[in-house]
Amino acid sequence: MTRIKPKSMTAPDDLILYTKMVDFLSWLFPILNTFPKNQRLVLQQQLGNSALDCLRLIISARNARLPRRKASLLFELNVEFEVLRKLLTVAHTIGFLNAKRTENGMGQLLELGKMTGGWLKRYE
Repeated sequence: MTRIKPKSMTAPDDLILYTKMVDFLSWLFPILNTFPKNQRLVLQQQLGNSALDCLRLIISARNARLPRRKASLLFELNVEFEVLRKLLTVAHTIGFLNAKRTENGMGQLLELGKMTGGWLKRYE
């Protein structure tokens, strides 16, 4: 049986994840405004919604009381990070993101995913 650490010991990790997600959003939204106007209602909206869903899932997981619920939310968060990575890849392939921006975004998402995976291991 896995021992779960008291909430006071887990707060810094989830707070760091939240902060890094806010940093990712601060990086992403100005870039989305550079997408061609005719695509703003399609790919731009999907990227923005997916990123905001990640933030919502982080907050939900942070506030979940039951370990099983927290683990479920963290799993959903990992799936949403994967969706974001795929959407960034599509944006790059179409030519809306240059290689440097794509690499930067993927690096941030990779770090967020690793942090989420570490947090999830506590509840498995």
